[in-house]
Amino acid sequence: MLLPGGIPVTVEKGDCLKAELSGEGGRIVWSREVEIFRGLAHLAREGIGCSVAEHACFVENGLMLDASRNQVPNVSMVKLLLRRMALMGMNLMMLYTEDTYPVEGYPYFGYLRGGYSEKELRELDDYAYALGVEMIPCIQTLGHSAMILRWRKSMGMLADTGGTLLVGEEETYRYIAQILKDASAPYRSRRIHIGMDESSDLGTGAYRARHGERPSIDVFEEHINRVMELTREQGLEPMIWSDMYFALCSPTHDYDPDCVLSDEVKARIPDDVELVYWDYYHQSYDFYRGVIDRHRETGAPLLFAGGMWNWQSPAVNYEYMVSTSVPGLRASRDAGVEEVFVTAWGDDGVENSLPSL
Repeated sequence: MLLPGGIPVTVEKGDCLKAELSGEGGRIVWSREVEIFRGLAHLAREGIGCSVAEHACFVENGLMLDASRNQVPNVSMVKLLLRRMALMGMNLMMLYTEDTYPVEGYPYFGYLRGGYSEKELRELDDYAYALGVEMIPCIQTLGHSAMILRWRKSMGMLADTGGTLLVGEEETYRYIAQILKDASAPYRSRRIHIGMDESSDLGTGAYRARHGERPSIDVFEEHINRVMELTREQGLEPMIWSDMYFALCSPTHDYDPDCVLSDEVKARIPDDVELVYWDYYHQSYDFYRGVIDRHRETGAPLLFAGGMWNWQSPAVNYEYMVSTSVPGLRASRDAGVEEVFVTAWGDDGVENSLPSL
């Protein structure tokens, strides 16, 4: 339907994005559905005479939005960000939800946290799908569980330490099976981010009291293997943050391009998990490329996550964000990494307004 004063625009499938506009009408060629909206953005911005051809550097490029700290972004705000993403050609969104989605059988999970209902999450997934954006749930199945474990009387049996789940207990895996089921249910995608980052206190609390001292890498292997069994049973395709493998094997206890994971450690990485290399700090192409190469040696599929740097000031620190993200994106492109995303965290009561991202 052509509105009065409107310009007809034809849309067709092709092998890359093309956007053209003359006085007689416009034409958009797309290879991914989200490029229809990026093409419209080009036409609206450049007007008559627009002639653009683009080949995407990455298969998927998107945003992880923190929906676990401070006030949870409401449905309208997430839709606003989804529209803006589509106009930029970004086709991936993850909602980082530690305890802000409903879980059957655990009434204190997310208690008084103002999280999303299953209906709201389905609504967001439908909205994203209409824009050509894949939504993927992002949860935690090991560390970053302090908001859940603080309810000691109802959730304390799951705690190794104040923020890390207790490995090796059947109740822990009954709980994880349920959160996997309920977190993934509202989404079309069978992919799921299951976290497992920054668990430096793994095995040092209740686990040590019950099982004695064990190398952390062994405890981590025990846990990830059990969780992977659960994802397979539910037909899910998991990814994890990769820092624990490096933290447990590197003298610096961090990502390190000189860190060499032993063949034994590489063999412990499940064949069907994707690794997410997150790095918001370095400004050297060579550093990023070195760490990416260390990941490549594992044989696991790899994603790269940079940082928006929206969490330390009232506005995005664009200068620092660009200086850390661009080298990482260039290294990812050159190394053949096909999926990248940027994280927008809500640390420390962030003052930054989401519409300004």
